Amino acid sequence: MRITNLLLFIILLLYGACAYQFPEEELYTETDLGKINPGNVIAVGDDFLAGVMDGALYHSGQLISIPSLIAGQLNIVSPVRFNQPTVESETGLNLFKSTADTVYGKWIYRFEDITAALPERLLTGGEVPGKFSGDKSLLGNFAIPGLVIDKLNSSSLNENPYYNRIATSPGTSTLLLDIKALNPTFIIMWLGMNDFLGYAIRGAGNSNHGEESSWYKGTKLTSSDKFQQELEQTVAQLMNSCDCKIVIGNLPDVGSLPLFYWRPYNQLFLDGMRLTEARSKYTDFNEAVAAFNRAASEENKRPFIDFYDNAGGLHPQPMVVIDNTLSDATYPDGKPLEKYRQLLNNEMVLLEVSDGMLNKGFGSKIPLTEDLYLSGQEILEIGHRVALYNTAISGILRNYPDNVVLADVAAEVNKIAGISKADAWGVPFNNTILFFDGVPLDGTLGINSIFSIDGVHFNQRGNAFVANVFIKALNTGFNSRIPTININRYPGNSYTASF
Repeated sequence: MRITNLLLFIILLLYGACAYQFPEEELYTETDLGKINPGNVIAVGDDFLAGVMDGALYHSGQLISIPSLIAGQLNIVSPVRFNQPTVESETGLNLFKSTADTVYGKWIYRFEDITAALPERLLTGGEVPGKFSGDKSLLGNFAIPGLVIDKLNSSSLNENPYYNRIATSPGTSTLLLDIKALNPTFIIMWLGMNDFLGYAIRGAGNSNHGEESSWYKGTKLTSSDKFQQELEQTVAQLMNSCDCKIVIGNLPDVGSLPLFYWRPYNQLFLDGMRLTEARSKYTDFNEAVAAFNRAASEENKRPFIDFYDNAGGLHPQPMVVIDNTLSDATYPDGKPLEKYRQLLNNEMVLLEVSDGMLNKGFGSKIPLTEDLYLSGQEILEIGHRVALYNTAISGILRNYPDNVVLADVAAEVNKIAGISKADAWGVPFNNTILFFDGVPLDGTLGINSIFSIDGVHFNQRGNAFVANVFIKALNTGFNSRIPTININRYPGNSYTASF
């Protein structure tokens, strides 16, 4: 009996020595807010602050928007009211694919075949956003999908259904006036993504998708002067009308978004028969190019369509595209020579180019249209414009050093892109793995991705990742101590199955 009691004592002693000590919950006070006054938190921006994911604004995604997450962390320190104009739809309105005649919803990943190695990216049925039935005077999130900067203070933004449903005077009011009327004390601002993305996701303004929603799908880049002027006027009006602090995000370039890097320019593999067919397709074309080039000046010479020999194994082939910037030329009989060429290694194929399209001959026998890729010159043009936008954003910090801080979103997203790009075989160019509390992060559009499957907007985990960038900027710039988010609480991309 005494031996039994002794054993019980030893077990209890060991249990007490090894019991897990849960960390004490950190306590915060209002002094941890630093210079931030969370009395009236307002977000102003576009798709990215609104909560668009998978191509659409839908209810469960909207609830995990970046400003909502930031407000949630502020609320840990001091009570914060932050209401969003929620949409009552789980599919939403697809901003990329919907037209005046056809409404699509968000994209989903689904395994359609039990033998498939990868899921298919499929469109759901969509829904146009309905009227907002809540109290507009209590709203905090004024991020509007499709917003470009010169619509901030224009009543023409009422054409956009996402603004019209929350406008104080639908048809006549402006977003900036609505925001100023609420007298914000703290503003989360991220503007400018649509000022270049509408252009870029259409292959530099080339569109072959029929009639599009004019309120979202712009085909031009906003001029850098216009961007600077509108941004400076917006911030000046806010500063003159309210005593507020602003955290503003800068802009990643297209090369940091997977819609533009997910498929390499030469991820085209042609087996024996397909290679023979592709080569025969361009036999007469190449003969005409050779004849034309003999008399053409150096700058007007036309490129040949030349596929590599597989030499016993598949070889990555640069895709064939239409390029209307090529010089005019003719066949020997006077017929116009098609403006075909192959992509170069500094060019980008868009996510729209699917495996199914390549298997049907697109990119080989059927040249890709101009809306499906970005040329090297177009990439430079967009990159230069985004750099000028970011210069304008930095100028706001210089003008209001005590009231505005920068969230360097571009730098953090660029890190993700740097470890996510791969060659045609899928071999990463960089073997570095980025972890958050032991969980890897990437931009490959898989389960660990911070990007949703539209390749542009963030998923729930990505929104938490970016929200932390804003929070860290607040803590550094405004001497606050806002807790960051455990991003592993939020999912990346998920799959369903139809079998």
